[in-house]
Amino acid sequence: MENKRNIVPMHNVANEIFQPVRLHYNILKPSEFFKIIDNLNCIDSIGEIRRWYYCGEILQTKYKIERPTGNHEFWIIGKIKITNKEMQFTINSIERTELALTFVDKRFSRKILYLKSMDIYNKLSEHNQENLKFYEPLENFFDNKPIKKHLSESAENLLNRLQHAKNVKESQKILFQFYEMTKHKQQPEYKNFIPTFYDDGIEFFRTTLILHQRLAYEHFIGNTNLTMQELIEKLNKSIPY
Repeated sequence: MENKRNIVPMHNVANEIFQPVRLHYNILKPSEFFKIIDNLNCIDSIGEIRRWYYCGEILQTKYKIERPTGNHEFWIIGKIKITNKEMQFTINSIERTELALTFVDKRFSRKILYLKSMDIYNKLSEHNQENLKFYEPLENFFDNKPIKKHLSESAENLLNRLQHAKNVKESQKILFQFYEMTKHKQQPEYKNFIPTFYDDGIEFFRTTLILHQRLAYEHFIGNTNLTMQELIEKLNKSIPY
C-alpha cells in the first residue's frame, strides 16, 4: 500500500526502524552467568541496569553502524536489567534483536541462561524528536504495559489437541479450526510470545520479526484493518513459483 501520508517511521542511528523488543531469560546458574557477563567488554557491569555498547566483541560481528565519527564506544545498542534470577534484554530494532539473540547464545550455555519468552511492540511511530522521548528510558519501555499473550486459551487448546491428533485427517481438521479462529485476529499493541529459536533456528526467528514489522508498517501507513493472516496470504500470492 502506498504511503499517502508521506511520513517516515522512527529510525535509530543504524538506520533501522525503531521497534522495541524485550527478550526474557532465566538465569539458571547465577555464579557462572556473572562470571561471563562481567568479562564482556561490550557490556558494563555496574548495577542492575547494564548497557550494551557498540564496541569490544560487537565490532567482531557482522553488525555495523556507519557514522562519521570514531566514538562508537558511546553508542548504546541495548539495555539489560538483571533482577533475581532473570535477565531482561531490551533492544530498539529487530536487527539488534537478532544480534542480541545470537550474541547471547554464542557466549552463554543454555544450561546457564535460557530464553523464556519475548515481548514486541507492534506499532511504529513517526520519525520526530517528540516521539523519540516516548521510548526513553528503553530498559523500562515494556514495564506496566498491557502486554498480551500471543494466543488465546482456546487457540492454545487447539494446538495442544494437534499434538495428540490420531491421524492426518484429524490434524487437518484441527488446523482448519485454528485458522478460522485466528485469521481475523488483530495483533495486540504489546505482545508476548515464546520464540522457537532453539527449535527452528535464526532464519525462522528473523522471518517472524520481519512479518511483525511489515504488519506494523501497513498499519502505520493507514491499512489498519489488515491482520497477520491476511498479510501472509498477500505475501504468498506475490511469490512466483
